[in-house]
Amino acid sequence: DPVKDFSRAWKAGGKETRSTYRVGSTTVTRTVLASAGDDAVVIHLLADQPGALSFRVSIPADGVKREDRRQLIATPETGPASHVWVIPFESDVEPDGNGVTVRGEGEAIIVWSFSPDKTGAAELAGTWKRLAERHDPGHNPPDVTKIWHGVAEDHRKSPENSP
Repeated sequence: DPVKDFSRAWKAGGKETRSTYRVGSTTVTRTVLASAGDDAVVIHLLADQPGALSFRVSIPADGVKREDRRQLIATPETGPASHVWVIPFESDVEPDGNGVTVRGEGEAIIVWSFSPDKTGAAELAGTWKRLAERHDPGHNPPDVTKIWHGVAEDHRKSPENSP
């Protein structure tokens, strides 16, 4: 089905954007935060129907590896180092070459942290753990809903993220 009724709104001085669109009878809302406090870009996807989201996330770089099914790591010889976590709220992910695929989900977050070069790569590896400790301390596995709401609330309150 084609995408229909696309709209986008910028908030918090351009450091948050929310877009909505329809595919068939499903409305998808995508919120993107550039969170200075968390040193990450966080993408939240929400469908108004259970199981309506299916997507693939990849890093277009050579030498992408993973430490777990939900994480992609790129540390090229030159250029930015990246860690990406793909965290569905209810379903599981499928490793897929240089990517991660999610099928049949209603809500998910993608957490992307990066460094201009390999010198900051070690710090990137702890981003998801740091978010879990901050927003859902003491729980393993952490509650992704608490992490998303904590990140979004902190982002909106932070003077670094305000206009």
